[in-house]
Amino acid sequence: PRATIVERTGFYIAGIILRTSPDMRSVSSTPAVWSNTDLLEQENKIYAAARPKEHGEYYISFPVAKETFRLVAAVKIADPEEVESSLYVDYIEGGLYAVFSLPPVFGNSDAFASSVTQAWHYIYEEWLPASDYVIDQARLDYEFYDERCHGDGPYSMDIYIPISKK
Repeated sequence: PRATIVERTGFYIAGIILRTSPDMRSVSSTPAVWSNTDLLEQENKIYAAARPKEHGEYYISFPVAKETFRLVAAVKIADPEEVESSLYVDYIEGGLYAVFSLPPVFGNSDAFASSVTQAWHYIYEEWLPASDYVIDQARLDYEFYDERCHGDGPYSMDIYIPISKK
């Protein structure tokens, strides 16, 4: 995938905590969660409770304590006061991001998950070291899924990496 550098404004999310553990510093370490979670059921619950104005799911790993992280499946919301209290609500800081859109993947969900994992490896092992950027540790990376990953495929999604100039 190619990187597009964008300046993104901050936004609120509301969602469901999928798991909390010490091994999820980045959402890149979480693809195994997909096979253990009924994502469609979770997404339906989130949409019903949050009533977002736009379609799209965010997967973000938030730090919650020293060396402990919380993986959240969420949607973008306009006002945190307008969502059900059962949802986890947080704020995603704005700033400079490298956005990687996966090339369309044909096949099943395993092929798609494998493509996402390969994209994360490419970003951290090839693109980032060769780029003019470093990770902005003060902000979070996240995955964004929209209509491109529904239906019969091909499937695609975006990975957002918070960056700053070297």
